[in-house]
Amino acid sequence: MLLHLISDLIRKKEINDSFSNDPKRVLSEYNISNLDELKAMSPESLKAKIIEEIDNALSQYPLLGWPAPGVIKLTEVDPSTFKSGQTSYEMIIKGENFESSGNKIDEILVFSSEVNFARASKFEVISNSELRAIFDENLEVGRYNLNIKYHENSGQFDASLPNAFEVV
Repeated sequence: MLLHLISDLIRKKEINDSFSNDPKRVLSEYNISNLDELKAMSPESLKAKIIEEIDNALSQYPLLGWPAPGVIKLTEVDPSTFKSGQTSYEMIIKGENFESSGNKIDEILVFSSEVNFARASKFEVISNSELRAIFDENLEVGRYNLNIKYHENSGQFDASLPNAFEVV
């Protein structure tokens, strides 16, 4: 890859020295077959080729752990404060890609610690940017993180929102 070659030429003296002595060998190690074609490219063409390589690498998000375009993202919970002592808590969870093709929500959890957590007894997708969740448990006073477990064609995923709401 051209991107790796340029990066290594900048960062690694031994690659730069090898390239100076035997450019064809170094190019072949990076799967680049035509030095004359590279030399003939304008700086703009080189940039475009590198950007294309970066885009291709990032499109392999499951391998990189990189967020893909359809991943669920959580932004806020409404209301953000609840009174303690309730036997049921209903909230609207806001975010992105709740209805994206292939996304299937498995469970919604809230937790303030490893021992203090609750699982939503019911939830429904209202729109691509809103979910309704009901927790039929008494939540202790504290700040709660939100976690949604979901799956799609390429595997299981989690979406998290730290300090999503507070019980006072």
